Amino acid sequence: MKKHFLFLTVSAAMLTACSPSQSDNDSSSSVSSSSASSSVSEESSQSSQSSETSSVEESVSSESIEEESSSEDLTWSSMDEAIDFYENTLIAEKGEELAGIELNGEFYERDMWELVQNEGDTIVLFKPNLGRGDGGQNIEFVKGEEYTTLTYFEPNTPYPEEPLSKHVVRNIDYVTIDTENISSRTWDSLDEAIDFYENTYKNTDNELSKNIDWENYDRSAWELENSEGNRIVLHWTKTGGIDGTYIKLIKRNEEYTELYKYENNTSYPDSPAVQYIIQNDNFTVISTVEIG
Repeated sequence: MKKHFLFLTVSAAMLTACSPSQSDNDSSSSVSSSSASSSVSEESSQSSQSSETSSVEESVSSESIEEESSSEDLTWSSMDEAIDFYENTLIAEKGEELAGIELNGEFYERDMWELVQNEGDTIVLFKPNLGRGDGGQNIEFVKGEEYTTLTYFEPNTPYPEEPLSKHVVRNIDYVTIDTENISSRTWDSLDEAIDFYENTYKNTDNELSKNIDWENYDRSAWELENSEGNRIVLHWTKTGGIDGTYIKLIKRNEEYTELYKYENNTSYPDSPAVQYIIQNDNFTVISTVEIG
């Protein structure tokens, strides 16, 4: 009986020695769990970084699309779009009735506009002045998000030479909010133009000096009709039984000025009677052209 008990005791001890301890199992389980947790954490981090990268790429892509869309909005689709803008600006400035008279008159023809350039936010058109001595002029349209700038150029000069004036127009209602004369040869005042006229007629070397009656001349009878860039128009009011008339002065360059004379009130602005080219330094007429 003692032998049997001794055998069972030794067998139990051997089994206990051969079996792994619970502590070892716990440690192994902890390492395994930690490894799995680390793996999950790394995958989560990589997933998060991938998500952030994707988000940044989407944001950049979205901004790029928005900029391209905005750029397209600031281009001119056609000549008609620019001509519409010009006509609507004229209507906003003068009112529908007066603008309609001009746009439907014999000296304006929508189909006669010509394309000079269309690139990006800028389109340049040539607008003929039908039936007038000036021929026509270039107009530049630069489109912005809120405003469009119209630049008018000297008639019969190649673009972009001789800019006369800039007009900033609000896109939403075509109202002109700012106008700037940018010609280097502008007229400072009505008096400057009158002085030029008088000095030309006082120069006895000029044949036209014989065609003025100084005794009936009244300087105060002159009124400013309009002035833009290098050109100015004066109106002589009716005095002493003499019918009123107009003259137009154009500073061509540092050497010469053109003077257009109209016979009477009804001949302006379409039918000047004569053109004089005058030297600026001595008011001498060097050319006379009978027009009407």
